[in-house]
Amino acid sequence: MLLISIILGLSIGSFINAAVYRINPALPKESGVVRSRSILVGRSLCPRCGHHLAWWQLVPVLSYLVLRGRCHYCRQSISPVYPLIEIITAISFAFFYADNPLAHKLGSLAAGWLILAVLIFIILYDFQRYLILDWAVVLGLAAALFLTAQASSYVVDLIAALALGLFFGGIYLLSRGKWIGFGDVKLGLFLGMLGGSLTWLTLFLASWLGALLGLFLVLFKKKSLKSELPFGTFLGIAAIIVFIWETQILNFFQNVLGF
Repeated sequence: MLLISIILGLSIGSFINAAVYRINPALPKESGVVRSRSILVGRSLCPRCGHHLAWWQLVPVLSYLVLRGRCHYCRQSISPVYPLIEIITAISFAFFYADNPLAHKLGSLAAGWLILAVLIFIILYDFQRYLILDWAVVLGLAAALFLTAQASSYVVDLIAALALGLFFGGIYLLSRGKWIGFGDVKLGLFLGMLGGSLTWLTLFLASWLGALLGLFLVLFKKKSLKSELPFGTFLGIAAIIVFIWETQILNFFQNVLGF
């Protein structure tokens, strides 16, 4: 089953890459290639030359290694983000199956994998587009509600969802959308429902990840102090960490710190 988790994760990671590439209403064309396309219909193609790709060029990670990171037709470089997302998805799926008690039930395991896939999509899409899509939040929230029903933790999770959503909503209104986007407000409802009593930790980790990366970029003159950073990306990364190892984190706080 662990091997199935890895193989499925690699395949879903490849699908996430395709979805992020194809769903782009803001940039319909790039290098003469139509960008906004169905994620279910149509063959994959090279983003540089537009040539349709053969099946052996689409095997997760392996094709990237065989092609040495270049298109078979135009020899232009392929972004290492593609295999990286595939590997991250596979690792996330495997760790969730191995370390999270929710994986003991098939329905909860499927919902957990769906949540991880949605979070990774949000991470990558927000990083590249500075945009969080409504349907991704709704899909993730529906899966989180299913897990909440399995765990019978409606009250805590609902309070956490409303609290984080209202907190982000207040920041959005106070700054008039300058500090965070409205997509982060909607994402807060999803992550609050998912994190429950550990939602504060998701927010804490995301804030530190954003601060550290921002400081790094400023020091190396890649960004200025006024530059915008995709906060949804950091929230997604933190949410994955808390979601996979929720039980271990709670046990640490209870047994080691005495909370």
